[in-house]
Amino acid sequence: MTPRLPSSLSLFAPAAIAFSLGFPTPSAHATITPTGNTYIAPNYTSTWIGYTGNGTLRVDGDSDYVTNALSVGQSAGVTATVTVSGVGSTLTTNQSVFIASSGTANLILQSGAVMTSNGLPTSPTFYGVTVGSSSGGKGTVSVDGDGTKWIIPNMSLSVGSTNGTGSVTVNHGGLISSSGLGVSPGSTLLITGTDPVTHAASTVNTGSFLVDSTVTGGATVSAGGILNSNGVSTIGSFLGRTGTMTVTGQGSQWNAVGLLNLGSSSGTGSLTVADGALVSVSNTGSASGTGNGLLTLGGSPQSSNPGTPASTGNLYIGNGGAAGRLNLAEINGYYSTSTNPPTVPAVSTITFNHNESGYEFKNSSGTGILISGSTKVVNQAGTTIFTAANTYRGGTEITGGKLIVNNTTGLGTGSGAVTVSGGGQLGGHGTVGAVVVGNGGSTYPGDPQILTAASIQYQAGSTAQFAIETGVGGTPTAGVDYDRIAISGGTAGVLGIDSGATLQINLTSDALSYLQDQATQAMPANYFLFTLGNGTSTGNFGQLTITEGGNTYTQSIVGGEANFADLGLAFRVGYTGDATTNSLAGGHDVTFSVVAVPEPAAAALLLCAGMGGLMVRRRAMR
Repeated sequence: MTPRLPSSLSLFAPAAIAFSLGFPTPSAHATITPTGNTYIAPNYTSTWIGYTGNGTLRVDGDSDYVTNALSVGQSAGVTATVTVSGVGSTLTTNQSVFIASSGTANLILQSGAVMTSNGLPTSPTFYGVTVGSSSGGKGTVSVDGDGTKWIIPNMSLSVGSTNGTGSVTVNHGGLISSSGLGVSPGSTLLITGTDPVTHAASTVNTGSFLVDSTVTGGATVSAGGILNSNGVSTIGSFLGRTGTMTVTGQGSQWNAVGLLNLGSSSGTGSLTVADGALVSVSNTGSASGTGNGLLTLGGSPQSSNPGTPASTGNLYIGNGGAAGRLNLAEINGYYSTSTNPPTVPAVSTITFNHNESGYEFKNSSGTGILISGSTKVVNQAGTTIFTAANTYRGGTEITGGKLIVNNTTGLGTGSGAVTVSGGGQLGGHGTVGAVVVGNGGSTYPGDPQILTAASIQYQAGSTAQFAIETGVGGTPTAGVDYDRIAISGGTAGVLGIDSGATLQINLTSDALSYLQDQATQAMPANYFLFTLGNGTSTGNFGQLTITEGGNTYTQSIVGGEANFADLGLAFRVGYTGDATTNSLAGGHDVTFSVVAVPEPAAAALLLCAGMGGLMVRRRAMR
């Protein structure tokens, strides 16, 4: 006959009774209530809640329950729940813990209760803590409220397994501490919120950390929750496995000490950092939050068999709203030149998708975060600012928003090609490689500034924008009064312009007044918009757009000139300028200038000369 406890056992009883059941001296009104199909082995060596049928165990009222192994929801088809509630109520285990072996099980820790799951890691018998451990097992764990804790000092916490699924939620300031933590396919981990009274953050402290789940939520830190990992952290750990991790919300943090990998052993991992959250990576041995560590995107193949893919990692900064922050030194995309065996290349990506007008990609110390390796960068939305001398080779795609490159050495966009399209814009005062501006894309140094590029190709539908801010009485200086793009590729530097591309000049009101004044001068000022050095240019812009004070004017460029009747001005765009001599001829720099309007006296002389010529022609015809 299966032994069971009475349906309700009150520990408001003599101490001798408590000791005979293996409990310490009880406090007043302490109760332990097992109901349903609950089996407790002699001397509490093991406890099964929901062994062959539904069962529950409740520990509250300042009670202490001690057992070796604990299994909740042992058999398929059963439902079992363990609740530990209240300050002073504890549940202690000294061997393995299974929440939902094959059944459905719930573990609820709340209101200041503490569960401690000890193990003997030196024992030849494996001990572990698993939520959803066997085929069909579905386990849930809730750790809720400041002071509520689940302490696992010698074992790892597995959320889900090869066959079972689990869900662990730490909420309202609860705490889980374990030597390691893993989230298996189909399972979830949620660390969220703060205590409404004490404002303590929901926290998970762990050693190694692994996520191989892609279900909705996956592994999430939100609403001020905190994850601290100290060891190897991997999202997407193995061939055929994909892991997703999200850190979102103001005050939410993931502080990793040690290696942090997105994708390992042919796995795929993705991390989203959004809405003011922070992810910090520090080197092994450093204090948490130092921010001197490395985030690796992708990694070597799982095996040396030909054709085995390398790992892939994807990092997302923002999810359409505010961006998240990173505190680390470098992001490196795995790159292999191995040909024996050949490695199938992986494209790991950093995607910026936020709504901020000036997001600086820097760590907490104000240093630009270096991007290296095979990484590709995509800017989908928001204005992102790079300051590091990046070395990544995967290329840069600006499909929306603006990427401002303000590096002072090296290449702000690494050695790969830069493509701008679909409303995206490239700007800044740094240096980039080869640039292709496609339909809907534009360049705009801004401020004004001088942007340097190895070469640029403007395709049909693209725009080259320049700011002019020169005031009356000034002398135009590139990078001070107007924008410039310098082609730095030497003889290989090419400025290619499709006739369907547009040149756009953005004027301040002072600049417009200056140009109106210059139109009356015999030799108006010249603006050298593109300087080519030893490079060459091909093609001409087909349209000129002028903006000022919210007004936009566009005219076709015919014979190198565009006439704007609304402004009372005409402008000339040339391709033979020489910035070194301030001349419109003798070189191949692209120039912009206002067309001089003849002085009244000169105009009268020209009119008289014209009339005289007409009279001579008429006399000759007689």
